Amino acid sequence: MLRLNVDDLGEGREVREELTRARLDTLLQEEKTAFRAAGHSEFVGQLRKVDSRVLLSGELTLPLSGQCRRCLAPVQQLLPIRFDVNYVPAKELRRHEATAPDLRDLKGPHAHAPPPVADLDEEPFEGHTLDLAPTLREQILLALPLDALCGESCRGLCPHCGQNLNEATCDCRADMADPRWAKLRELKLSN
Repeated sequence: MLRLNVDDLGEGREVREELTRARLDTLLQEEKTAFRAAGHSEFVGQLRKVDSRVLLSGELTLPLSGQCRRCLAPVQQLLPIRFDVNYVPAKELRRHEATAPDLRDLKGPHAHAPPPVADLDEEPFEGHTLDLAPTLREQILLALPLDALCGESCRGLCPHCGQNLNEATCDCRADMADPRWAKLRELKLSN
């Protein structure tokens, strides 16, 4: 379903793809993320052909589960993902790259100019077949938070006794030192 013939798109087309929990979990584990899939999702994409290009607007809501990096509590969240991609025939991109000036050869105020924004959102495709799967995979991975967190105000675990400080306080002193570093206190520093 995620492989389409560009010639069959006509004025526009909607694409729907069921993303099973197992399929999402495989993706998340292959990339060694801090998350697991907490359910299935459905990808919905709107494709529109403009000349030789194909514009894709896609969205899905990804159910995630993980473990809070501070307190280790289970975390569940729904991650909405929306994206737009401009697919360009590979031969058109190669032609554009061949005629574009080399930014290293520029002098003056434009010497360190980044490439045009339009070029950053372009994905090449070969022939008449468009495969949406790599783009979908990439967009899911780009949208993931770095770590799971139960909340911004999470106080984490006590480094001495392991008490979850969101649930209760402990009797440990804040100035308690790790005994493995005790010898460092004996060092005399001179200026």
